[in-house]
Amino acid sequence: MQLQIERKGASLVEVLVVIAILAVLVGLLLPAVQKVREAANRMREENKMRQYGIAVHHFASAHDGRLPNSANQFPSKGETVISCLQPYLEMGDFRDENQSKVLWQPAQVRSVLDPSFSSRAGSPVGNVLPNGEQEGDCSYAFNNLVFAPSGNFQRSLPDGLSNTIAITHHYARCGGTGFTWHANNPTYVAFDFATGTEVTKPGWTVTPLSAHASTFADGNMGDAMPVGVSRRGPLPTPTFQVVPTISECDFRLPQALTSNGLMTVLADGSVRVIRPSVHIHTFWAAVTPNGGEAISDW
Repeated sequence: MQLQIERKGASLVEVLVVIAILAVLVGLLLPAVQKVREAANRMREENKMRQYGIAVHHFASAHDGRLPNSANQFPSKGETVISCLQPYLEMGDFRDENQSKVLWQPAQVRSVLDPSFSSRAGSPVGNVLPNGEQEGDCSYAFNNLVFAPSGNFQRSLPDGLSNTIAITHHYARCGGTGFTWHANNPTYVAFDFATGTEVTKPGWTVTPLSAHASTFADGNMGDAMPVGVSRRGPLPTPTFQVVPTISECDFRLPQALTSNGLMTVLADGSVRVIRPSVHIHTFWAAVTPNGGEAISDW
């Protein structure tokens, strides 16, 4: 007599039930994973911005309290603010993994939260740039009112280091305007037909603007200035934009890279997130280093 074992497979209904359960579990897990990833990216950004704040203090300590500037005045020598800080950054220099070439877009100047980068790796300086890659795009903007030719920790920030924004986020590319770490804002000239000579042209009159130094609150370029005004005309918001689309991005303003608010480095080196609901006067009081304003509830 031969023993027969009956093998029973799963029915179609049972398979569908299992698939449905797995789909529900995946649906529950994905938001949690996304939140963990976003939190990790925010922590990474906070650490990177803190490193910039520390580098500013190291630079000032090495130069008798003076701050770097982009005006070709001592202690700077014509280089950008970021280039001045590069030797003091603990994140390493701006070369590729083989330490052979400086990159247009080194990791130190790129935020993982910045949606405006078309190339995550970047190309070496001197190479022909691929389509869409701006020269030296940078996700960080330095307060032009702080990093001025007269910038000095002891004398030019009477409002207090903990009440003054030194560095913040900015999209690397707003529309057709790229923010660059490796070049200062140029001097524009125009031909005067009446005199037959070239005359200096204010940067804020240049339209369209293809490139901008990694600064904010630069009145000569038409950036937003206290209290929420620009020489170029009306602004979409008087303080900063919160995760705008690339087409809606306005280069005259800083951009918050998360909906929580604008991540900033204060002049004392601490990192602070300014909520989107901040009052216009409070925000600009924190931007001005010597306005004498009293700041509260920010």
